[in-house]
Amino acid sequence: MKTIIYYFSGTGNSLSVAKDISKNLDNCTLEPIVRYLKNTSLTVNYERIGFVFPLYYQQVPKVVLDFINKLIFTNVRYVFSITTRGVPIAGAAIRQMSKLLKSKNIKLNLGSYVDMPQNCINGMKVPNIIKREKIFKKAKNKIKKICNKIEFGLNNLDTEPFSFLKNVEKLKAFQENVIIHEDRFVSDEKCNTCNICVSICPVNNILINNKKPDWLGNCINCLACIHFCPKESIQYGNKTINSERYHHPEISLDDIKNQKYIKT
Repeated sequence: MKTIIYYFSGTGNSLSVAKDISKNLDNCTLEPIVRYLKNTSLTVNYERIGFVFPLYYQQVPKVVLDFINKLIFTNVRYVFSITTRGVPIAGAAIRQMSKLLKSKNIKLNLGSYVDMPQNCINGMKVPNIIKREKIFKKAKNKIKKICNKIEFGLNNLDTEPFSFLKNVEKLKAFQENVIIHEDRFVSDEKCNTCNICVSICPVNNILINNKKPDWLGNCINCLACIHFCPKESIQYGNKTINSERYHHPEISLDDIKNQKYIKT
């Protein structure tokens, strides 16, 4: 069956999962969501469609929601949604995806979570390397099970036993009230104006001004700029000072950076 997987990834967790799934599915194409942000609509002519993305504030990232709202589905027979998360008890993304797709007369056949190392270091710490390896191993095993279900065309939605947003109707209101304090992003004296933060930002929200990065007001909170800064000079207030940086070990700077560039 012809398959396409659309993914969004800031530090590589979701991209790694998308790659692992694609390796286990025949005739599968990977496409980054941010490559199509300027499209007003996009026709998808695939029999099987997947979405892979991280959990943001217990829900689907707005950049993913906006992308799906642009899609025009033709010939689709099976849809799956895989959400990576750092806190295994939280999430309402499956219900949100199911509702959104239903509004487009599309059924979400499979929805699942894959636990990955936590990287929201403006609020929590990255797990140590021993814990990370255990998380990766469990993730690989779960991905194999997910792929088997996809290949057999099974209908299966993971349960979401806990969420402080049990009512899906409240998700949009909650999301609109989540404030990303861009004024808290700063670069310290270690910054050498390498421009990596500019090139890696998926929504082109960073420019260099007076030899320092300047955030322009459209941050989607992916934290790629913080985690990929080679000098660890980008901080979120005082919350990230001396905090370990993280990106998935199998995903490179170029992998993330090239999400937004059109293939030629």
